[in-house]
Amino acid sequence: MIQHYNSVDQKLHQLSQIIAKFNRTFVPKKEDDSHTNLQYDCIGNRILGRWFDTEKGKVIIGFHLDSLTFLVYDSQWKVIFENKAIGKNQVEIEHSFKPFCDQYHLNFEAFQQILHFDITAYSFLNEKYEPLHHKGIEDWKKWRKIAFNVCGELLENLQLKSEIRIWPHHFDTGIYTEVNENIGIGFGLAMKDTVCNAPYFYFSAYGLNGYSINYDLLTPLQVGRWKNLPNWKGAVLEIETASENDIYRFINEVRPIYLNV
Repeated sequence: MIQHYNSVDQKLHQLSQIIAKFNRTFVPKKEDDSHTNLQYDCIGNRILGRWFDTEKGKVIIGFHLDSLTFLVYDSQWKVIFENKAIGKNQVEIEHSFKPFCDQYHLNFEAFQQILHFDITAYSFLNEKYEPLHHKGIEDWKKWRKIAFNVCGELLENLQLKSEIRIWPHHFDTGIYTEVNENIGIGFGLAMKDTVCNAPYFYFSAYGLNGYSINYDLLTPLQVGRWKNLPNWKGAVLEIETASENDIYRFINEVRPIYLNV
């Protein structure tokens, strides 16, 4: 059921802010904020941050999806610290990282500082985490893997390169790349938000160098629909009623429109 998927999406979104805080604090900054983003590792069944340096070598923070445990890995992927989320609230989980930060001489107070963006104030924020709904987490893994694969296939189709990452602000698995001097495109899987009242694939385009797209002139889609909102414009396909084949039909319908407008 989609409500279980949404619940898992929201809780993983909130938990992932901890990885984003480590990235924000200890990974070298990039202008586009990509140093804060994450990746769903389908093989390792975990959400990963980015590598950063400590006095004892490189480390990376991960969150294992079945055990709901934060794991810190060294450069040989050996687990050097564990922090279980179940039975703790968000603040307690953060405080549980103090021994790791002290041992590796990392500034714990800097890590604790609030992030530079806001996310939804979820009702469960002060509650202790419990095991996630089994079907919800399995559906989440399925759809995020599909999103990762389709993002890669779209890049291959366009013969372009981009990282496929999860952005901690909106928690979407997605890509952004500039197709030519006039158009940049974004594609990915987003969680339920103000654009759609259900999780959805999005395909957006951004004019470059003074170029613009008039969404009012675009014809309705056969698969998916256009969204022409003040804060976001693009095509969406909600996953609740979509098959994998629908995703490819969606891409094949929208892509030539963006490339030829």
